[in-house]
Order: sequence, then structure tokens, then C-alpha cells
Amino acid sequence: MNVLVSAVALLLASGGFCAYDMYSFRAALISNVSVQAQIIGDNAVSALVFSDPHSAEKTLSALNANRHLTYAQIYTRDGQPFAGYWRDRAGEARPVPIIPSGQAQTHWFKDGQLGLARSIIFQGKSTGTVYIRSDLGAMNDRLKSYGLIVVAVLLVSLLAAFIVGLVINGFMGSLYSKLETGNRFMELSVDLFCVAGFDGFFKNLNPSFEKTLGFTANELIAKPYLEFIHPDDRPATVVEKDRLERGNVTFAFENRYLCKDGSYKWLLWNAVSVAEQEAIYAVARDITERKQAEALLRESEERHRKLFDNNPHPTWVYDRETLRFLAVNRAAVKKYGYSADEFLAMTIKDIRPPEDVPVLLESVDAVRNGNEKIGIWKHRQKDGTDIDVEITSYAMNFGDHAAEVVVAVDVTQRRRDEAEKRKFTERLADTNRELELRNRDVERATKLKSKFLANMSHELRTPLNAIVGFSDLLADETPGVLNAKQKRFVDHIKQGSAHLLQLINDILDLSKIESGQLELRSEEFLAKDALPEVFSIIHPLAMAKNITVEQRIESKSLVKADRVRFKQILYNLLSNAVKFTPKEGRVAIECTDYWDFVRVSVTDTGIGIRPEDQEVIFDEFRQVEAGGQSAQEGTGLGLAITKRLVEQQGGQITVESELGSGSKFTFMLPAVDSRSEIHPLEDPAKISSVTTSGRVIPLVLIVDDELSARELLASYLSSEYRIAMASSGAEALEKAQQLRPDAITLDVLLAGGNGFETLAVLRQTPELKNTPVIIVSIVDQQRLGLALGAADYLLKPIRKGMLLETIRKHVQSRPDDDEAILLVDDDPATLELLSEILRSAGYETQSVQSGKRALEVLSSKLVSAVLLDLLMPGMDGFEVIRHVRQEASLKDLPIFVMTGKTLTSEESALLARDTQALLLKSGSWQQQLVAEVERVIQGRKLAKSAGQS
Repeated sequence: MNVLVSAVALLLASGGFCAYDMYSFRAALISNVSVQAQIIGDNAVSALVFSDPHSAEKTLSALNANRHLTYAQIYTRDGQPFAGYWRDRAGEARPVPIIPSGQAQTHWFKDGQLGLARSIIFQGKSTGTVYIRSDLGAMNDRLKSYGLIVVAVLLVSLLAAFIVGLVINGFMGSLYSKLETGNRFMELSVDLFCVAGFDGFFKNLNPSFEKTLGFTANELIAKPYLEFIHPDDRPATVVEKDRLERGNVTFAFENRYLCKDGSYKWLLWNAVSVAEQEAIYAVARDITERKQAEALLRESEERHRKLFDNNPHPTWVYDRETLRFLAVNRAAVKKYGYSADEFLAMTIKDIRPPEDVPVLLESVDAVRNGNEKIGIWKHRQKDGTDIDVEITSYAMNFGDHAAEVVVAVDVTQRRRDEAEKRKFTERLADTNRELELRNRDVERATKLKSKFLANMSHELRTPLNAIVGFSDLLADETPGVLNAKQKRFVDHIKQGSAHLLQLINDILDLSKIESGQLELRSEEFLAKDALPEVFSIIHPLAMAKNITVEQRIESKSLVKADRVRFKQILYNLLSNAVKFTPKEGRVAIECTDYWDFVRVSVTDTGIGIRPEDQEVIFDEFRQVEAGGQSAQEGTGLGLAITKRLVEQQGGQITVESELGSGSKFTFMLPAVDSRSEIHPLEDPAKISSVTTSGRVIPLVLIVDDELSARELLASYLSSEYRIAMASSGAEALEKAQQLRPDAITLDVLLAGGNGFETLAVLRQTPELKNTPVIIVSIVDQQRLGLALGAADYLLKPIRKGMLLETIRKHVQSRPDDDEAILLVDDDPATLELLSEILRSAGYETQSVQSGKRALEVLSSKLVSAVLLDLLMPGMDGFEVIRHVRQEASLKDLPIFVMTGKTLTSEESALLARDTQALLLKSGSWQQQLVAEVERVIQGRKLAKSAGQS
């Protein structure tokens, strides 16, 4: 009977514990759903304010991490659905629940689900409502598990009673065994149950600890549990442990526990202590997934906020009733000159010219009616300057305000360019009308045409070059970002102006030749020295069609010709070859000695020329057809000019062609004795150190097996960097170790090897492993290149701007080498003289006329030295020196003093201690100035180099 009573007591205890656990689990479920509702509400504020349902839906998509959440809906302040999430039936919107007055949220259990509604509060006011429904699957599963456990306990207890009745001697042992079995529901729980002592060690752990953290129970018990807690969470855990030991209860405490794989998991703890046993009884739940979901929600809100703050165009929100600014981004502050606080104290009328205010008010009314507004307006900056801006605006709700968001794009330069274009078009139209009148008399017009065009080179090219230049600036988005339509218009301008410029150049060249006004400057040079520059222009055209360009240069003789016109001949022939050669074709150039001539041949695998057309292709304005195709784009003057340039320099040109098989153009120019003295161009690969104006220029090693490709990249980079070249992987490794470049450009397809192999060796070489390697190749294997350690990956063909931008990103500037010398003197004439002397010696300078201005420059800009006068109004030189030496960042800055003042012994001692040199205006200070500056600055560079090594 006693055994049965004990069994009943055990069942009652188990039932009580189950009831308590279900109550705790239910409370935790409500708490978790409430936390998620709060996070969603906080992250949806910006979406509600800016009326952006798409952003709110992206925020709600984070709920996919919780498989028990069946439905979530965000409502606007007036109860209208704004954005939703459905696990099953997408699109089913429920009415907004009623939240009792004075409460922030309410919840209920109905139809086997938990429903929870929570207000979204922004700036102390309700902005909307979040409504979340969660099924009770987890609770039902938990209840079923406990039911099975209780049944098992009952059966085991009955069996124990039966066995005890049969085996009296085993009564006590059997009783304890059954009681232990009854406690197994703790071991089957997915939560983490434990008993810890006041000594900081675990005493007992259920199996969920090992399943969750990966450590065995023995491993966890062997060490103080603080060693498994994340270092950042240990102080808070110690405080919570002390609270428990004093008899307080722990509820919903969070910290991170170390897993065996080195990661950390978030645990949510509830715990009580028993002082008599010096023990803590605790249960924890893994909330890592919830934490990750919270992080995703925060990231979504941050991304939405940055869309506004980091918009490159000025953007603001203003109240449509009061016209007062409600929010502005950094671009608006920078563009208009007002601070953010100044903006928020103004109305939009304050940035408009007074005469535009009536039209502005009409525009606000139009937007209020729900229309999006796009137009060009005049805005006034803080300094009074008027600018033209293209604005896009639309209505929105911003908190409790009926507002309008505006994005403004500065189009001042674009409108100026359009006006300039109209002027040019009018001038060109006038010129065309004038030419039309002059063409009435054919014989007279022919003579006047050549003379007129030869004299009008500057007048025609100058405005057209302006169009080409400004269209290039627009295409590079130098004045500002262009939309797709603007880019297309600019491309039309570039293509049309380039074609027109080529036409004008050809006509001018032909007219000069015919009128005898073409000047030829004959010189002696090797043909191979003129080829790289031509290849650098042709190579991108060939790469665009995947045409292989081959070269065989065997000539040893010097060409006697005009170098510029020689390159023009080569360019005309090579560009024609590329133009008429289909994709995947081949173009070859061969240069050999032929008796007293240098013979150059350009061969292609293009469409070929019919025999009857070979007789007229060198005539002016003649374009031939091939295979029934229409004539290619061009002026029809290229070959005519080429033939005349060859003949005027004592040579001849011929053509060999077969229709469908390609063409071969050959020209010969006079040669001179190859033993004549010649100074070949210096190989940039041999340059180990170049210094310009006292500044070291970064070195870039170009690795490509094609000479034309190396020359193209060199021409792109030579304006800012020193260049070294290598044609193979082995040569690249040798030169990289020898020259220690600041960056390396590497082609993948190298003769006798693979660029990826070279990259791998560079990354394994200790002294080169940190050198940035930029792959420049036609092979699109970016993922592999970056995985092997490439800093960047560019696909050919590339633009000069893209290459320079990439190199600048990875090659850090050297401010110590490029900083100017700050000149401080109240006499403008002295400043001008000092600047001229130092610039002539190769140094950059910046001049200011007061000590106060000098300190402002030093606080915002790095300089290499200061040249200072002592006698100045306001703040004299001694005060400037004192301020400089008090700044920790400027205490080592070289200071040179030049003065005509008679110094006391105290002043001389101060200058000897705090400055590097003293120059007296009464002596021959010019030479001494340059010598002292050179001594101090070069000494600092040497000391810096020694410290880095």
C-alpha cells in the first residue's frame, strides 16, 4: 500500500511539475512573440514613415526563421493593412485587433493559436500596429511528451509495486529505481536543466546540455561554468549569480555559452536558489535563432536609414502644411552650405528665389493631390549662389506630418553644356550656309576649299574638341551621376562628335597635302620604337572583337620619315584591318629590311577586296563593297591620305587581296645606315627608383605576354605611377623580388605558364605576399582569382578611368612625400618670391598671410614643413611656434624661420630649441633656404625609410 501511495505521490509531483513547466513555457511563448512584435515594430517605423511597404515586407520576411509563426500583419495608424507575412495562405488580411486603452499590447489564446497585438510607438505616439499569430505546436508536442512520460511513470510504478510485493528484500532498491525513472522527463526535455553550486561548478546536467553545446557532462562539470561563458558576458553573469545567492529569482537572463566547435550560442535562463543546499536550480533555452532574427531585423532598419543618409544627391523631407524641413541628408548639407540644425529651422521657401515662391506653392498643392512631381527649379545656396536642380518629389506620411520627400540633382553644368551645344550648332549651321554659297562655282570652290580648310584647322577643331571633351566628362559622370537616358544621349553625342572629328581631321589632312601646306619633319628612328603607341590604341579595338594581333619585327635599319605621320600610316592600315576583320579573326604586322627601304606589311583575315575595287580604293571618298554588303562606316579618306603620306616621304604602297580571304597592305619608306647613332627608349622595367620634385612615385609592375597590352596599360598608368614590365610569370617573379613594386597587374593567359600559378607563388613569397595583385585578363574566372589572393579582378577591355581607380584603391598614397611646404608671411611679394624659389627646386607650396590662418591649415591638412616669418600682425611667429609644438601630432614638424628682426639671446635660444633652421633676410638666404629645406626633408625621408626597414 505504501508503494502505491508513493507511486501516486510521484505521479502528482510529475503532474505538478508538468503543469508548472507548461505554465512557464506558455509565459515564455508570449514573451518571445512580444519581443518579436516589438522588434518588427521598431524596424518598421521608417517604412511606415516613408510609406515603403516593400521594406516592411522584407522586415517581416525574417519571421521565416520561426516555423510556428503562421501570420503577421503591420497596420497603419488608421487600421489599414500595410504589409503582411503568411506561412500558408498568402494574402489573407485580418482586421486589426483592439488594444485596451492604456496598454501597449494585448494577447489571447483562441482556436489553438496565440494571438498578440502590439502598438508601434514613434516619438511617443502610435504610428501603427503589429499583429502576430503563432500556433501552439511546440506546446502540444511538449504536452504529448509529458503525457507519455507520466503514463510510463505510472506503468513503471505499478510494475514496481508488483515486483516489491514479490521481492520484499529488494523493496527499497526497487523504490529508488522507480523514482529515478520518474525523473527522466527532465532528461527528455529540449530545454537545458542543471544544478549548480555556490562554488561556481555544475553539479548535475541533463542531456540537452551535450546536444546543444557539444561538450559532455563530465567536461562541463570539470571546470567552473564561467569558463564556458563568453568573456563579454561574464561580468553580468557574476552579478546575476550573486543575486541568486542572496535569494533573488532570475528571470529571462541572457548570455552566450561556448560550444565545442568554437562557436557561441545564446541561452535564456530562469533560475532559483536554495541557500540551505548552497545550490542553484536553473533551466535554459537556446535562443540563438531568435537572436539571429533580431540581428537581421536591425540590419534591415539600418539599411533603410542609410538609403536616405548616403544618397549622393541632396534629399530632404518637409511638412506640406508649414513647409518646414523635417529631415535632410548629408548631401544636402554639403551642397547647400547649411548645417543640419539650420535646415531644420528653415522652410523650403528659404532655398528658393523670392520670385519662385508662388509657383512653389502651386507645386506643393499638386503633390498634395497625390501626383509625383518632376521638374527643374532654381535653388539658392547659403552663399547666395543660384543653382539649377532637377527635383523629384512625392507625398508621404512622416510621423504625424503630411510631408513630401524631395530628391534634388544639380543640373547647372548640364544646362550650361546644352547652351554651349546650341551655340556650337548655330555656329556650325552658319559655317555650312557659308560653304554652300561658296560651292556654286565648282572650279573656284575646289581651290578655295583646300585653302579654306587648311587655314580653318583651329576654328573647326576647337569647338568640336570642346564637345568631345565635355561629353567624355559627362560619360565619366564627373559632374554627377547620369540616369540611363542621359547616358544614352551622351553616348550619341560622343559617337557623333568622334565621327565628325575624324572626318574633319581627314579632310584637313587631305586639303593640306593637296595645297602643299603639309609640313613633314623628317627624322631617323627604328620602326619598332613607333609601334607600341599605335598598338596601345589598336589593342582595345581588337580585343572588343577578340581579334589576335601578331607582329614580327626584323628590321634593323632606321626609317627616315616623319615619326608622327609614320604612326598615322600604321594606325590607318591597322584600324582598317581590324574594322574589316570579323570576330575571332587575325591581324598581323611584319617589318623587314628591303634593299634601301624599310618594308611594313599589314595582313588581315577580313572580307577582302574585289579586283576591280583594288584600283580605286586609294581615291578620295571611295568606299568599296564586299559580298553584297554595304560600305563600312567611314569617310573614305583614310587610304587616300595614307597613300599621299607614303609617297610624299619617298615611298610607295601596294595592296594584295582576295575576296573572302583577307587583304595585305604593304608600304616602303627610305632607310638609312643602321649604324647611325640612335638612342632607344629607356626600358621602364629597368627603372628602380624615380623621384619627381622630391616625391617618390609608386611603382606598378605590368605582367602580360603581349607587348601591345603592356604598352596600353603603361599609357593608362604612366601619368601617376612608375612602370615596370614583365612578359612571363618567371620574369614577373624575378622583377617583383628585385623592385618590390607597390602593385602588380597580372594577365591570366601567359606564354609558357598560367597567371594563376604566378599569383599563387607571389602569395607564398613572404616579401611579396602583401603586394596587391590586380588581375587584368579576358578570362572571366573572378571567383578563382580572388580565392587565390588577387586584390581585384578586371575584365578586358578596360577603360583608363576604371584601371586608375582600381590601382588607387589598393596603392595607398604617400602623404609624407606629396605634402606641400606651408609658407607664412604677411607680405604677398615675399610669399610669391618664396613660392617661386621652392617650386623651381621641385617642392609644392601653399601660402597664407597670417599666423591664425596657418594654424587653421595645419589643423586640417598635412604639410611637410613650415617656412615662417616672425614679425606679423595679430599672431606673430613665436606664438605660431608655441601652438605647433603644443600639438602632439605636430611636435616633429620641421619649422624654418626667415626674418629680418634682431633677435635677443632668449629668442635665439627658443628658435634653436624649437625650429630646424634660421635664415636672415639681410644675407644671401635664397641658396641657404633651398639647401636647408633639402637637408631637413631628405633627412626625414631617410629616417622614415630606415624605421620601416
